[in-house]
Amino acid sequence: MDLGLKGKIALVTASSRGMGRAIAEGLAAEGCQVIICGRDKDNLLKAAQQIEAKTGQVITPIPVDLEQKESISQLLTGITNQFSTIDIVVNNVGGMP
Repeated sequence: MDLGLKGKIALVTASSRGMGRAIAEGLAAEGCQVIICGRDKDNLLKAAQQIEAKTGQVITPIPVDLEQKESISQLLTGITNQFSTIDIVVNNVGGMP
């Protein structure tokens, strides 16, 4: 399916596994340049490699704890240093425990 997303830049939070990862993979399959983030650096890097292998798109993993203000600032700085804009944001964090 072509949703017209090719070339868009997408940020998907909490995306090293589960629903967030599935969303990131779907966006990458549509041709988006995807930024994934999560607390566990190892899981994040593994997810990025697997999504890249499956979709052929470059995935940018950024470790972040979205419960920590300083960590969020580092995420935003990392994004603005590397990308001119974000076209799509999927907030997948903050659900019930």
